Amino acid sequence: MVTAGAGAPGQGTQSTAGFATQDLGGQLGDPPAALSIHGSKPAEMRTTVNGLSIGTSVRFGDSARAAPSLTSMQEVAVTYGGADASLPTGGVQLNYVPREGGNAFKGLLFFSGANGEMQASNYEALKARGLSAPNSLKHIYDINPGFGGPIKKDAPWFFFSFRATNPVNYVAGNYPNANAGKQEAWTYVADTTKPQGESEQFFREETLRLTWQAASKHKFGFHWVDKFKCQGGNGAGQECYSVTPTLSSDAIGYAAFYPYSDQMAEWSSPLTSRLLLEAGFFHHQEAWGQVPAPW
Repeated sequence: MVTAGAGAPGQGTQSTAGFATQDLGGQLGDPPAALSIHGSKPAEMRTTVNGLSIGTSVRFGDSARAAPSLTSMQEVAVTYGGADASLPTGGVQLNYVPREGGNAFKGLLFFSGANGEMQASNYEALKARGLSAPNSLKHIYDINPGFGGPIKKDAPWFFFSFRATNPVNYVAGNYPNANAGKQEAWTYVADTTKPQGESEQFFREETLRLTWQAASKHKFGFHWVDKFKCQGGNGAGQECYSVTPTLSSDAIGYAAFYPYSDQMAEWSSPLTSRLLLEAGFFHHQEAWGQVPAPW
């Protein structure tokens, strides 16, 4: 969602993942990125869910590690200028509005995918300048179903969604080290007889939203999200390893994020046509670690 927002005139992104800071084609999957507009700082961006900041002691609310399940959201608002004073900075504001369900059972499904055969290349021009192999797509998919309805007619409504995405890219010029495991050799020598190194990510998310209209002027919402993210990985509980342009396969590790979850509770009450009362609570849990490869 953040990389799509970068299509606005004057807009830019800043990212610490993948090959580039801007990825309008979606090849990198869902990297964490922050938006800036007309010279503003990316760190001044603020991301909210129903107006509640996702800021934590590690990330100050500029961006999330991954975009939420979009089938669980009924609206996404990107504010580039003229924002109100509800947030402490003046940068881009990105607000997700959760889907609530209702008195009818309804579902939806989003799916996309691609592989390297669907990607164009200008490699021949770069090959003549010394590039042994370019960045290229191996495969990517994103599946995102959602379903909701009433627990009981005119009683609490629910909406549940699931998302899994897995981008895999070949890394330019990165091949296994022919000297790996040789105690007498300390230098890197590309072994071009073996497959090119890969950079892979996997992200999985389950979202449940409960909404209760307790009275005509009292509405409660409860939002629960459980996630798993791996810098690389296949989502099957196995280790996930990824090379980088400056890191060969004999030196890699992986980073996994789990437990990784959000919990949110909200109350709103339009007492009059001029007075709206709102209260909310947001809790975020995020643990991660680096693990070296076993070889």
